[in-house]
Amino acid sequence: VFPYVTQWVSTERLATLSGDTIVLGETAPGRVQIVIVFTSSCQYCLASIPEWKRLTSAAKSTFGDSADVVWLSLSPEDSTRAY
Repeated sequence: VFPYVTQWVSTERLATLSGDTIVLGETAPGRVQIVIVFTSSCQYCLASIPEWKRLTSAAKSTFGDSADVVWLSLSPEDSTRAY
C-alpha cells in the first residue's frame, strides 16, 4: 500500500536528523502537516527532489507558517544524511 493524499496516519514520535523529535500525524488546531515519504536508494525519489522542493515552497505560500512539511525517510540515518 502506498501513501496517498489525505491518508490518515497514527501518531508517532520520530527523531529528526538534527536530534529533535516531531510527532507525525499530530498538529495543533489550524495547522496542516504535509508528509513526503522517500528512500535514499530510490532513483525516482532523487529525480523528483526539485519538484518536491517546489511543492514545499508552494505549500508554505498557501498555508504560511501553519504548514509543517515533514520529509520522512524510510532509509537508515547515514544514507539519509548523505541523500
